[in-house]
Amino acid sequence: MQSYSNPEYKKQADIIYKYFFYGIGDNWLALKNMLSLIKNNDDAKKLIEAYGFRQNFLYSLPFGNKENLLTNLIKTLRTKDLGVYSEPLNFIREDWKKKKITYKL
Repeated sequence: MQSYSNPEYKKQADIIYKYFFYGIGDNWLALKNMLSLIKNNDDAKKLIEAYGFRQNFLYSLPFGNKENLLTNLIKTLRTKDLGVYSEPLNFIREDWKKKKITYKL
């Protein structure tokens, strides 16, 4: 059962997208808090659907293909500096695992 209304998922997706647009580094704690609101598979599904496929940017210029939330999380958090098993990515994985969310990063 979803925990929020559809407009709330859209708002969450828009906020997360802004974090990607402006650079995740300074917004990691806010992103962590936002993703902690996901309580179950239904929430994850609704947030992924609300996010849809969105354009990536590099220095405010369109970069690459439009991608979904999970792909953007993986690509953004799995950088050369952070490593494949970075603390942010591990936090999300562990949090979702505890909540029995089956979507994988």
